[in-house]
Amino acid sequence: MKPIYRLTVPILLGLTLGACGGSDDDDEDPSPIESQQFAIKGTVKGLTNTLKLTLQTNGQTVETLSVQSDGTDKAFAFSNMQNEGVSFAITVNTQPTAQTCTVANGSGTLSQSNAETALVTCETNANAELTGIFRDSPVAGIHYQTDSQTDGTTSDIGEFQYLQGEQVTFSVGAIQFPSTAASALVTPTEIAAGNEVTKVNILQLLQTLDQDCDVENGIQIKSSHHDLLANTVLDISSADFDSQLNTAFASLGSGLSLISEAQALNHFDTSNRNLLLGSWLLSEGEGQSNILTFIDHSRYILIHEHAGDGDQGAASVEYGNYTWDSVTGSFSVSLIAQSDGSGGLYDESSVVNKAMVSLNTLTLSLTDNGSSSITLTRIEDASDALIGTWHVYDPETDNDSFVTFLPNQAYAIVHTANSDSYEGQSPQAQSGEFGHYVKDASGYKFTASVESDGPNGLYDAQSADAHQFSSISTSQWGEMMATENGPDGGTFTLDKVGSFVTELVDKPSAAGTSLGRITSVRDIEGFSYDATVNRLLQFDVTFATDTQNRCTTEFANGQCGARYNMLVQNVSENDMGDVIGEISLNEVTSNAQVNSDFYMTTAGTLHFAFSGSQTMTISPLLGKSCQGNQRALVSLTDTSSNQSLWLVELTPAAL
Repeated sequence: MKPIYRLTVPILLGLTLGACGGSDDDDEDPSPIESQQFAIKGTVKGLTNTLKLTLQTNGQTVETLSVQSDGTDKAFAFSNMQNEGVSFAITVNTQPTAQTCTVANGSGTLSQSNAETALVTCETNANAELTGIFRDSPVAGIHYQTDSQTDGTTSDIGEFQYLQGEQVTFSVGAIQFPSTAASALVTPTEIAAGNEVTKVNILQLLQTLDQDCDVENGIQIKSSHHDLLANTVLDISSADFDSQLNTAFASLGSGLSLISEAQALNHFDTSNRNLLLGSWLLSEGEGQSNILTFIDHSRYILIHEHAGDGDQGAASVEYGNYTWDSVTGSFSVSLIAQSDGSGGLYDESSVVNKAMVSLNTLTLSLTDNGSSSITLTRIEDASDALIGTWHVYDPETDNDSFVTFLPNQAYAIVHTANSDSYEGQSPQAQSGEFGHYVKDASGYKFTASVESDGPNGLYDAQSADAHQFSSISTSQWGEMMATENGPDGGTFTLDKVGSFVTELVDKPSAAGTSLGRITSVRDIEGFSYDATVNRLLQFDVTFATDTQNRCTTEFANGQCGARYNMLVQNVSENDMGDVIGEISLNEVTSNAQVNSDFYMTTAGTLHFAFSGSQTMTISPLLGKSCQGNQRALVSLTDTSSNQSLWLVELTPAAL
């Protein structure tokens, strides 16, 4: 694996101009009156989604700002200072889903009296169609009804539509679940309304019908399941539901049997834990952001933008372990290392004892000579895949780095074991930086406003000739690729932290066919050496159609595609620290074989080329198949740059 590149950009240098000389007159020129500058600020009320605002000065657009809220009042501030006396106007650039927002006190001639008076009020549109998600993990293909939707079916990522105030009822065949209030997130917990038997029965049914047993990629209910149970009328709240449904399965010749209660509850717990993963933002005011990232199911890292009460410094960090009961919300942390003193989640006088998560908000309850709670907002944007947190590991220093891209071209980076510092200073191991970036024709330029990581990260205050980035992009398999300019530059990759939605596609031609969307979580630990190297692994790819006579294997579910054997061997590191090796890929039926060299990206994706310009990547996912095998996303880019993407199971086979 490559070590992390040191990401640096040019400093924006200020230029001071001096003048000398003058007239022979004794009269002195009057001192110029300096114009004041103001930050234009305001408050948003009633917003339940994401809103984009535009600021114009003297008729020209100068800035666009994203604001996200869960319904609570939200302060906003445009980042660029504006001169007193300019004509300014704040307008709504993009209305939030199902809401209409209006701006008051947001225009005029800028002065101290109106710089911070803008008020944006958002109201939910009458009869606006809203979108919710039904999840154990996201449940695709289940039927539902509301007053306005009489025969709905959830989407491939569990979405359903409803109107404000409606009830929703889910069903599989003739088995109907209790009705519950429709909302942005519905789970078996809400449906059961405190009845544990009902909740467990729903979990068992959904997970038994799931076609691949993998919690991380969602639950798929097929139309054949609805047909199978079309005449099976059972009480989902009955204590005898298990035995009655197993009897029905047997009489229908389905070959199915309910999974155990323990399996169902464990699956649900893992799904809830995945909902916690990723980054959350707590803003305590302008320039006072805190980013909390749940790395995996046991580790977290927290960085503060500002100095706080006591000994919390700016750009200080807390890195620790956590335990969380997703049912009761019980939460506790233990410290690995920190630089934030008494700040953060870990402190002898302040304890976080409960965490409750929804789709976009996280509420932490604290005991600190009493009790209180704080609400954090998930950092993501469905319209911009870059927003969120990305991870890379440097094995030379045992340092994990996490880069968070925020709306409005803001960023933060945090390290677990930074070893760099500016001349004359000592390294701060748990460190990072906050700042903004500019994207223009030359690429990306980053400037930190607060930093504690020296020249490491995305900014170096001592290097005016530091590198820039010609491109930053994301892939459908949860990688971010950054290409650094200059003779010492190169391309490196980071892996996504937390869940992401991706679309599977079979694309033998430019048109291609969607195989549906799934929700995935990358395994940031990468492929296991023992489970991958010198072991024959088999995987299947499914074709949407076979108009080009590509199918070589018929699968049990009536679909067809190709089956491959893969052997990875002779793995080593080159002088640059890249993990490299050899891969053999054999199509089982035709015995067509590819032998190629591969390299591992810094995000842990196996990458190789063959047959000229064709490339394949194999990326590890968190989660196992029914048989406990590794899940992965496989992409294939052909000679015409058509890119297919499949979800596969890496099944051990005999050498």
